[in-house]
Amino acid sequence: MADDFAPPNVFGPSTETLPKIDSLLSTRDAALQDDARYDTPVIPSSLLGDAASNVNLSGTPDSDDDDVYVDADQEDPTRQGTPLPSVDGGHEASNISFKSPPTDVDGNTGLPPKSASKVPDLDLSHSIKGLYRILDLIIEQGSGGGLVDKIIISQDSLQAFVNDMQPGAFASLTKVDFKLLDKVLVGPVGIYGDKKAIVDFLNRLGAVEKEIAAHLLKTEDERERSTPSLRSGLYVLRVPPSQGNESQIYVIYWPEDTTWNDGTASSVRRNRVTFMRYLSKICDQSIALLSADYAQSIVWKESEDDDTDTDSDDEGDERMGVFVVCKTNEQEESVKVRPGFTARVPMVASPERRHDTAPDVAIPMQPTLIRGETTQGFMTAGYKAAVKKVDEYNNRTINKTALESYIKDRETRLSFNPALDQPTIEILMQTGLRSRCEQLCRSFNTEVSDAQRNLDSEFTRRKADTQAELRQNLPQMTMSFRNVMADRVMEKFPSLDAKRLLGEEMQTQGISLDSLAEFYPKIKGVVRRARDEQPLKAVPAGALQSPKERILVITHLFDAHGENLSEETQSKLVNMIDEIKNIRAAWMEMSKSLHGEGDSQGYLNRLRSGLKSLLSTEDNSTGERAYKEAMDIARATSDADFMSRVEDTASRWPVLEKAINAAMAVVYDHFTKNLKRLSDNYAREVLHIQDEGVAEQFKREQSDRTEQSQRDLCSDLARKLNEYFSEVSFKKVFHVDAIRKTGYYSYHSPTLSLRGRIETTQDDKIVYRAHLMQITNEDRQEMRLNNSFIPSPRFNLAYTFSLPTGREIIYSQLLENEQFLLVTRDRGRDVFVYRESLAALEGAVANKQPKLRLSHDKIGGDILVSFNEGKQMLAICEPEKLQLHFFVFEEGARALKASGSAISLALYYNGVTIQYISFICGDEELLLVDSSVCGRIFSLVTMQFRPATLQFATVPSAVYTSPDGSCFLASCSQDSSFSVTAYHWNTFGSNEGIQLAIDDLGPEDDFVLTSISSRNAVHLMKLDINSQTCLSFALDITRKSTELMFREKGGKPSFSTDKDSRTSHNCLIDCHSEVWTRFPVVPAVQRQAITRASSRRPKSLTFVSDFGREQFSPHFSELIQTFERTTRKPTGTELSSIAINSMTFNDFYNILDDLCISQTSNFRAGEWLVELLCLIPIHLAITKDNRFIPLKDGVFSPELERSLLGAEVGRIVDSLSFGWYESIFQSYMASKPVKVVSSMGEQSVGKSFALNHLADTSFAGSAMRTTEGVWMSVTPTEDTLIVALDFEGVHSIERSAQEDTLLVLFNTAISNLVLFRNNFALSRDIAGLFQSFQSSSTVLDPAANPMLFQSTLVIIIKDVVDADAKEIKKE
Repeated sequence: MADDFAPPNVFGPSTETLPKIDSLLSTRDAALQDDARYDTPVIPSSLLGDAASNVNLSGTPDSDDDDVYVDADQEDPTRQGTPLPSVDGGHEASNISFKSPPTDVDGNTGLPPKSASKVPDLDLSHSIKGLYRILDLIIEQGSGGGLVDKIIISQDSLQAFVNDMQPGAFASLTKVDFKLLDKVLVGPVGIYGDKKAIVDFLNRLGAVEKEIAAHLLKTEDERERSTPSLRSGLYVLRVPPSQGNESQIYVIYWPEDTTWNDGTASSVRRNRVTFMRYLSKICDQSIALLSADYAQSIVWKESEDDDTDTDSDDEGDERMGVFVVCKTNEQEESVKVRPGFTARVPMVASPERRHDTAPDVAIPMQPTLIRGETTQGFMTAGYKAAVKKVDEYNNRTINKTALESYIKDRETRLSFNPALDQPTIEILMQTGLRSRCEQLCRSFNTEVSDAQRNLDSEFTRRKADTQAELRQNLPQMTMSFRNVMADRVMEKFPSLDAKRLLGEEMQTQGISLDSLAEFYPKIKGVVRRARDEQPLKAVPAGALQSPKERILVITHLFDAHGENLSEETQSKLVNMIDEIKNIRAAWMEMSKSLHGEGDSQGYLNRLRSGLKSLLSTEDNSTGERAYKEAMDIARATSDADFMSRVEDTASRWPVLEKAINAAMAVVYDHFTKNLKRLSDNYAREVLHIQDEGVAEQFKREQSDRTEQSQRDLCSDLARKLNEYFSEVSFKKVFHVDAIRKTGYYSYHSPTLSLRGRIETTQDDKIVYRAHLMQITNEDRQEMRLNNSFIPSPRFNLAYTFSLPTGREIIYSQLLENEQFLLVTRDRGRDVFVYRESLAALEGAVANKQPKLRLSHDKIGGDILVSFNEGKQMLAICEPEKLQLHFFVFEEGARALKASGSAISLALYYNGVTIQYISFICGDEELLLVDSSVCGRIFSLVTMQFRPATLQFATVPSAVYTSPDGSCFLASCSQDSSFSVTAYHWNTFGSNEGIQLAIDDLGPEDDFVLTSISSRNAVHLMKLDINSQTCLSFALDITRKSTELMFREKGGKPSFSTDKDSRTSHNCLIDCHSEVWTRFPVVPAVQRQAITRASSRRPKSLTFVSDFGREQFSPHFSELIQTFERTTRKPTGTELSSIAINSMTFNDFYNILDDLCISQTSNFRAGEWLVELLCLIPIHLAITKDNRFIPLKDGVFSPELERSLLGAEVGRIVDSLSFGWYESIFQSYMASKPVKVVSSMGEQSVGKSFALNHLADTSFAGSAMRTTEGVWMSVTPTEDTLIVALDFEGVHSIERSAQEDTLLVLFNTAISNLVLFRNNFALSRDIAGLFQSFQSSSTVLDPAANPMLFQSTLVIIIKDVVDADAKEIKKE
């Protein structure tokens, strides 16, 4: 296919293909377009879903049930046909067989299997070496109903081209590494011209062979459907490295068949101008190739004076025309037959080709035309066996309203996962489950409350019991800590008596703290702190120091002199040194000075005297020295050593026992008090830890028990619910596994995430496809200008709906705006009337929502139906009961109401039955044809029959009313003859009618009477199943009246310009002037995607032709002068600096290599590609059905539209797709600030023109009459990215007020600069639009979104003279 496959090697074998490249537009610009020329059309895979692999070569999908599909078979007879993107109704693919040709239940068509023949590649771009399509021309449906052209990026082919230049640079359209591309250079040379010259150019380069060249030169009329072709577009041809510079590329504009005809259709002309704009912007050097036929037909300027006069006259003629009212010839009533159109419809099949094994009741009809006054189409049908559809929801986002509709649907059985959880049940109850099974939900809530209450009570009691038990163990805990700390004391002071330390009452066993710490880890830290308490490591110095020193001093003196001391002397010595503190203080004071003073000196003197008297062997100095030695020993002895020696000291010196006991009492008192205090504190701390641990443990246990209880209750509820719903049989099952609130969930935006599935059991049914006939906007315009013009219709678009087997269609009619009127009858003979858009018809039938239901008991058996679209009136006749019922659609067709009571016809008919009824179009009169071959007209105004009657020769086989209200046709079969006769309403019953001279109609033919474009363009359409064609006969119907019309004074009935009538192919040169006229020459803001790093050469245009070489340069110079004089546009030196050259083909091919190498600009490839991408506007969004609908990469996506139904504003904005601009925004120019400029105003005031000339954009470059929706383009400058948004004009007849408001709201919310362009004055409608905008702006909440609504509004009023400027400003 065109863009689905890229050449494996640009100069390799063209028959090979690469694997398919993922592309966002592969269906539209590749698969669909290329399949358009298969002998047996292929349905695009995007429309078949999972059934894409089951497409057979007959054009019938083996498994397909999409609401709408595109038949890619039809082509535009004026140019290469490109198909219409699909309008998908969104229904699942399934096993279905169609009678076009139908298949049996096994999918067999009677044709060779798909694998038996290879599908031909009909895109010639794959057969041309080194050729890549970069811009493609596709067709989409415009809002006005016609087909319009759109130029888009050909993604897959562009990807192949980029990756061939720099492998890995193009991952996808939104991920292009432009910086990597900048490492290579490209030297583009633009090539345009007629097809013959371009083919010769390709042949000279060795890119095409003779067979391919022959295919390229075939016109649309010369090609057969299976003949390969090359679509119009912009292509890149890479030069083989062996033939020139590796950077050299040719950018080729391949034209349509009539592109270079001066009198071509306006849509072709617009496409020509747009493509030439792109070509001239991305190539500094261009070459025009003119073959002999085209060059010789050029009309050159004869003289400057003549040209000036002519231009002056032409300018006046173009701006003013004089018309007169002409009276046409009075004519009698007549109906003349002319040949009409013929369109291929391969989706229909002849009866003998059927291989359908469906039951007889499932075959209601063969392909047949559908009635329609102004809309045309035909219907095919196929049998679809019963299937079971499963739609999986894997954490899919779902709106709360949608979920509620599923749950509350009484015809849907609910099914639940046995492991249903509490959050899911809560959401289910909030979204309608309570209304479906109130008793079960109430019981569940009661059980949950009771279970929670019981658990709370149980754990409260258990917690209290445990805490009481812990408090009972507090003494043991205290004892354990005292033992631990006592052990620590004994480790430090092992001579102490443990029993005396702890006391006799504390010798019982405590609790193991180590074991307890295993359950409460925090206790380890408490025990560690208890063991390291400072009070347990030493006795305070102030308490033990004095007794210790006294005992040690005395002991030292005793040890030195004890043998010579009596007990009395020992006692006196002990008493003398009793006040050891005073002695130490005196010595301290004496040490500070040589001579003591006061009491200290006296005290020491007394000490010396005492020691001398008691220690007779010592003199004063010796006694004092002995005392000092004893003091030094006392200071060097630690408390532990002292305590270890006291027992020995007491045994040696009994006189010291009292002093020793007093000192040890201090020690034991210190430790016992601290052991008691600390053990109590630590025991309470551990109790607190235990309380916390118990509380936490019970909390976890209660939580686990609660969760388990809830799981049990939820599981029990799920079981009960499943049992409850299993008692009734449902065709639809909604199974829920889990539902969660998403991160976007709020009260105003209840978005949920659903995991589950919807299982739908569909009965066998008949699937109908309504194939709509479409004509291009160009054909519509031609038909308005020329009543005799015959359009070239296509049947690209189709909608699908289905009916259960056994239900028959008794009437159907296509209405305007793709509305469809359907009257059906079920097995019980009840009648259902539906009127919906074709896209919504399937849903209305499936949901049993008819506009009217008529019971068989009241309506009777067989009925006749007719509908008057102009009066919105439906007539139903009971032929046997002879009763007429009239119904009228209310405004908007929301309801169908009876218009009065039933009208009895029994007074007018006796012994006959009614055979046919038919409204007179646009009038409240009804034609009735009875079994006595008599026709009468009943008036709903007078409630009487007209006096005149019409007697037919035989009972008509069908009656058709002319859409213009002039006549009706009656077809009659008598013996072996068949005739169609026209009867005018004005002369009803007064003549025998006018027999139409149509030889190609027979009694077995299916035909309808309709009108195309206007009600006066009446066609009798016929569907020929055998030849698979739909053809028509144009009927020129005249009434007995005089008609007036405007005709240009002195003019001819021609709608081409004088220039076009004098020239044939001058547009090969003049196309440049057309580009300058529509687009800017020197814009206000110039794009700067190309930096100084690229090497640019002066712009040049080279004409290559063997004829008129000397004329090209002066002709082009005169073209520039005329343009500058007539348009007064700013041009600077942009045009005058273009170098114009001309040469023969021989000279051109001889110097081609040197010409391209030496005179061609060389660009960095990344910059050049950005320049190209920024030139192409992308279609961002449209408004439809009062909704703002984003597009996907510039193309309408039914899947995206469906996914946004009911979505919030934020989600819709997030769905905007910028296509080929995303890579530029995200990486290449991500550091540049963005400024947004946009347009606003009424339709057709030049908004796109103003934006183009401000920001050098290319809006309105397609064949659309006006801009539709929102388009975006980007203009890179040196320091800013200017994003230009082109908005559809307000107050369009195709748009509602709400759709206008949506566009204006989006525009002003995000723009920095808004250009409001209007004609002459601000009307009340515009003022109302501003008021509506102000009230609607609250939707986006400017206060909550401070970045929005920061735009500057510039009001531009067109065509204001200086005298009115002041008043306009005031207004």
